[in-house]
Amino acid sequence: MSETPAPETERVCGIVLVGGRSRRMGSDKSALPWGSSTLLGAIVDTLRGVFEEVVVVAAPGQRLPEVAARIVRDEVADEGPLRGLATGLAAAVELGATATYVTATDTPNVVAALIRSLVRGLNGDVDAVLAHDGDRDQPLVAVYRTTVLSEAREALESGERSMMRFVAGLRVARVQADPAQLVNLNTRRDFERAQRRAARG
Repeated sequence: MSETPAPETERVCGIVLVGGRSRRMGSDKSALPWGSSTLLGAIVDTLRGVFEEVVVVAAPGQRLPEVAARIVRDEVADEGPLRGLATGLAAAVELGATATYVTATDTPNVVAALIRSLVRGLNGDVDAVLAHDGDRDQPLVAVYRTTVLSEAREALESGERSMMRFVAGLRVARVQADPAQLVNLNTRRDFERAQRRAARG
């Protein structure tokens, strides 16, 4: 499935998590305008330049802009990105993938070169490869093996919701990344600032 240089045994797909409530933004992030598309559309387009298969994980009943991706839904709403990760991993398994690149709909600045670097970081003794901004890990700009699906489900069943605590229990590698690529657009001010920067090129 992957066009990215990776171990021949790896089949990688792309996953975008869009099920958050976007409370601080005030409206659904996925439908916000970005260039000639939407935030979700722009991210899906980037992933389609790297992977043959792209999956969007949405909340139950969530309306989405039209995108060229497979849409799957969380079984339970409002359980955060860990639930979305589990849903996406399950979809990836159905597609025959052995690993997934996972991101959220509020990180539109990640470029294909970084995604490829994360995929290349996979080797036999790691469960995940995380982007690192020099200060902290970024579990939603990361590649996960689909074998961690069982751990994700067990964590959810135990009441865990934190992605950081979840990845702390995995064997991880890290790829240093430009912090500008990892900026999250959480508020309207974040979004407007990022739009201005994108317009300046």
